[in-house]
Amino acid sequence: MFKNSKVFTVLILSSVGLGVSANARPTMIETIQVANTVPADQVTRLQTDIAYLKTLNFSGADPELKTLMGISDVNPTTLFQWLEARVHYLVDENLDLQTSLSVAKQDYNYQNPTVLPQTETPTATPADNGSSGSVFTVMSNIGGAIYMAGKENGFLLQMNIPGLGKKAVTSPRTGIVKVGAGLFAKLFQDAS
Repeated sequence: MFKNSKVFTVLILSSVGLGVSANARPTMIETIQVANTVPADQVTRLQTDIAYLKTLNFSGADPELKTLMGISDVNPTTLFQWLEARVHYLVDENLDLQTSLSVAKQDYNYQNPTVLPQTETPTATPADNGSSGSVFTVMSNIGGAIYMAGKENGFLLQMNIPGLGKKAVTSPRTGIVKVGAGLFAKLFQDAS
């Protein structure tokens, strides 16, 4: 879809792009709220990547990208709008789901309670995929999985996000994204 892999990397990074002052940890990036446990060096790197994204020219983007994303034009503005509709909270990879999740409401009345998406079973795991390398998290949208766990069990789950408080997961598009150290690996740090 993108001829330049760096453009794709920056698009991924833009979903968590941050603005930060020298003296304060951000709690908002436009409409994205950031946990206060996201490491400062990651915040700085993401800020740089967002600035870069805003300078890109997407003329010549594959038309299939517009179809897949449901957007009319591929440009920094439409890409930000697309991301802002899907990413609302950014948490660090070390956030413990066991201690961060709790039940906000028992017997929650979900719309279409019996309608659940089909899920796939992975065909390989890191141990049996033939790779000798390490596995690390780049990014993971955990909001949908939390929503489905609550819906399947009939209760509304909430996540206690450090520095932001408890956030109810009322939709698969709650948009809670874990950002991992893998996002900052050498693979993604191509200079140009």
